[in-house]
Amino acid sequence: MDYIRVLLKRRRLILFGTLACVLGAWWFGRDAPKTFKSEASILVRVPEKANENAANSISNLSDILKSDEIVKNVAEAEYWDVSGQDTLQVKLQDFFRASNLSETSTALSSAVIINVRGDLVTVSAETGSPYISAQIANTFIEQIVL
Repeated sequence: MDYIRVLLKRRRLILFGTLACVLGAWWFGRDAPKTFKSEASILVRVPEKANENAANSISNLSDILKSDEIVKNVAEAEYWDVSGQDTLQVKLQDFFRASNLSETSTALSSAVIINVRGDLVTVSAETGSPYISAQIANTFIEQIVL
């Protein structure tokens, strides 16, 4: 019963300490930029009868997807974003606030992580929109299929 007496005696300290922590977390979290990460994966199988060059091309797939041509194709694709009730067509150049395609490609490259582990290729895209992030990751994966 002594512990109850101590808790009652220190109730103001407990209450104000908890309130200070909650307000501090809100204060620092309210200005944090909202970022959304989306991942898309594809399993790339090489036939057993394939030559060694085909197997090496999978290990080089990360470099291929990061190439200027692929990044340019992804940057020029059409994207859709949802704002409230409206669905808007968005160009990545406007989304990243870039003045030209080169700046758009640089911003896109910094927003995307491409990971190849064995036969599994995973593309992660992190932007300020969940819809754009998902579409960017899927567009990179489509470049493998095409």
